[in-house]
This record gives sequence, structure tokens and C-alpha cells, in this order.
Amino acid sequence: MAKNDDADMTRIAQDIDVPPQRLTEGPVHVGRGGGGNVQILSTDEADANREYNRRASQERIGDANANKDKSNKGLADRGKDFLLGKIRS
Repeated sequence: MAKNDDADMTRIAQDIDVPPQRLTEGPVHVGRGGGGNVQILSTDEADANREYNRRASQERIGDANANKDKSNKGLADRGKDFLLGKIRS
């Protein structure tokens, strides 16, 4: 186990990407199952969720294009770099 000399570098090495959250656009099954446990969104709610998902998707595409030149290392490679002291901000 490596000694934690620099808290900022430790945090950078532990950062992970979180899957994007998508709002539901149709019926949602809740509870333990069965036909009575379906939540149906109104047309206005479904349209608002659809618009939110579209905007969020466009933002992710823009972010991906902006970060295209950056190295996309996996967790194991980032851990190796951290342990070997190769991470620089």
C-alpha cells in the first residue's frame, strides 16, 4: 500500500466517471410488480423529460468532443501511475 503524501493527487487517482442519469419518458413499473404498480407520466411531464434527456445528451457529446485529445486511461493504469508517482496536475 502506498503512503498518502499528497491528498490532491490521491483524489485525482480515485476519480471515476458516473453514468449519466436519464429521466423516464414512459410508464414506470414501481413496487413489487403487477399491473397496479405502474406510474404513467402526463404528456407534459414526458415531454419535459424527453427535452431534458436531449439537452443532457448534447452536453455529453460536447464534453466528449472537448476532451477528445485527453488521455483516456483505465482505472488500473491510473492506479499504476499513481503508485509510481507519474500523475501530475
